[in-house]
This record gives sequence, structure tokens and C-alpha cells, in this order.
Amino acid sequence: WEVNTVRVTAMFITYMGSALGLIVCGFLDAKYAAYTFMVLTQVFYAASACGISCIYTDVAPLYSSSLNTLGNTMSAIAGMTGPIVVSAFLSAFPGIWGWRLAFLLTGGMCAAAFTLWFFVVKSEIRPILNTPKVP
Repeated sequence: WEVNTVRVTAMFITYMGSALGLIVCGFLDAKYAAYTFMVLTQVFYAASACGISCIYTDVAPLYSSSLNTLGNTMSAIAGMTGPIVVSAFLSAFPGIWGWRLAFLLTGGMCAAAFTLWFFVVKSEIRPILNTPKVP
């Protein structure tokens, strides 16, 4: 497989697997089945190491740690706003539909992230970028 195919496959598993798991989780009545799907969504996110984590090194090998820090900062901002959005859903739609809408929103965001990844990001290793210059 080519590098791009491997990374697109990893991102498909990450985002679409998580989207499906979260949407199913929102519509299950059995709590242990819902817990199982919630854990599975986190397992699917492990596949992102094959896609997102490698991009920083491909784009700028000498600055990959700085790019990774920037990416983690953006993720942390999303992690802080998530509870605010969920609490707004639960206030506006009390009961199970507040949670279902939160899971549907998160699943939709996963699907949108994969669509953006698929059409925008192309992973091709360029040897000239990965070779340190010797003076």
C-alpha cells in the first residue's frame, strides 16, 4: 500500500468508526452496551496515530515537535468547549434527547473531519524534506 492509502484507511477507521460508535451509543437503552460502544470509539481513535501523528514529521521534520504542540493546543480548546456544548444541549433538551443530540453532533463532527481529511490532506513522503542538510 502507498503511504496515502494507509493514512486514509487509518483516518477512516478513526473518524467513521468513532462516528458510528457514538451515534449508536446515543440510541442504546442498555447502559453496558452503551459503555461498550463508548470504549470502542476510544479504541478507534488509536488508529489516528497512523495518520495525524505522522503528518507533522512529513511536513516539517525539524519543527514537528512545535507543530505537534500547536495541534495538541487546538485539541485542548475543543476538549474545553465540549462540556459547555453538552450542558447546553442537556439544558435545552432535558432527558435522553439532549444526550442523543450531543452524540449526533459529535458523530457529525467526526464525519466532517474525515471528509476534510480525505479531500485536503495528501500524504506523500518527500525525501528532500526528510534529509538533513549537511554543510
